[in-house]
Amino acid sequence: MRSPRLIDPPDRDPLLDESALPFGAPDFSAIDPNAFLAAIRTGIAEARADFEVIAANSTDPSFDNTVEAMERAGSRLARARRIYSTLTSVSASPAIRAIEPAISQMLIEHGVAVSHDRRLFNRVRSLWQRRHELGLNEAQRRLLDDSYRGFIDGGAELEEASKARFAEIAQQLAACSIAFGQNVLAATADWELLLDAADLDGLPEPMRIAAARRAEARGHAGRYLLTLDRGDAEAVLTFSDRRDLRETMWRAFSARCDGGAHDNRALVDRILALRGERAALLGYASYADQALSDTMAEKPDAAMGLLMRVWAPALEQVAAEQAELQQVATATGADFAIAAWDWRYYAEHVRRARYSLDGGEVKRHLTLGKVRAAAFATGRRLYGLRFELRETLPTWHGDVSAWAVSDRDGAPLGLLYTDYFARSDKRGGAWMGSLRVQETLDGAVLPIVYLAANFARAPDGADTGLSID
Repeated sequence: MRSPRLIDPPDRDPLLDESALPFGAPDFSAIDPNAFLAAIRTGIAEARADFEVIAANSTDPSFDNTVEAMERAGSRLARARRIYSTLTSVSASPAIRAIEPAISQMLIEHGVAVSHDRRLFNRVRSLWQRRHELGLNEAQRRLLDDSYRGFIDGGAELEEASKARFAEIAQQLAACSIAFGQNVLAATADWELLLDAADLDGLPEPMRIAAARRAEARGHAGRYLLTLDRGDAEAVLTFSDRRDLRETMWRAFSARCDGGAHDNRALVDRILALRGERAALLGYASYADQALSDTMAEKPDAAMGLLMRVWAPALEQVAAEQAELQQVATATGADFAIAAWDWRYYAEHVRRARYSLDGGEVKRHLTLGKVRAAAFATGRRLYGLRFELRETLPTWHGDVSAWAVSDRDGAPLGLLYTDYFARSDKRGGAWMGSLRVQETLDGAVLPIVYLAANFARAPDGADTGLSID
């Protein structure tokens, strides 16, 4: 975590309180993972007191004294919770993983207690039933709808016995989710494949350099170490001339947590069963009905209908592509029917032959720095956005950059963190998240957001190449 940093007053909590840094950004250099448990406990106690004031209010419910008051309740807890949630996904150190079950239990208990407080629900329901008479603007109507729906889906209308079971299911689902994610991280981190120079035919030079440095760092100088990071997996499947190596990588990557020490199969079964039971408690025919109830599709049949309209044409296209790839494989001497681990490899051959598009050459020119610069330039040209690197702001890892975002007149709009590279303590995929949500409830509050990806980092000093995918 980078510094230098501004010095906060000694009584300011880096998890619960907004820092003195620009934009009130979290001071990651001052955050100790061991402090999360105490901070979350404090935040929950404060939030509980805030909600009790609202619930015990003897005056008739109004939008101000109920819905807006609930939005303000637990603001310090919300801040600590967002920081914690961010770190569990982008920097899940052993210390963070160790406290996940305890923090999850506390947060679930708190959330269920709020949803099941009949006094709070009665106030929100009273407003929702009179929503057309309250003179609310569009944003207020949406907030009231979301609040009411949150109570309903949180089990507010259930009988006491069903509420108790709902609370048990919530805890069990949270525990299963944590175990599932930690298994994926562990399975990915545990797997490695050591190779010699003779095994590297077809692999791009930047990947070879990175694999050599990785092997040397783990005590295997002169060899090459591959991992299950998506960057390694996709590069091997696309470029390696060794079919057996492609198969090894494909099977390892696609079968993570499908058996072995980090088996997730029983967890998947349990999650599905618990989701179904919870949906039934809430009166839905299935979990799919619950999940789609506030979407455009609304019903599983509508979603399935859309999928099936695409399914037949998609199968036809896949069959045509498979036939073409098989022709290429056969023409280059292959005496086998292509399998899943051959698809990317021969697709790369087709791109080279048909379009003169070489994936390795693309990576040399389509680099992360250039793509980011182009994205920022497009934002400036279309919307007047300006992005200024803030190197002195602390971040959760040395790979992360902080960018102050402003409009064409220089007025601040928010803060953006970019975290592009794969790490063993970071979950897979690409996503965005919020460290602070934009709002105007009590004056303008600017957003603090982050973008996370899992590109394979190029060797030191080189810009990271990206694939056309």
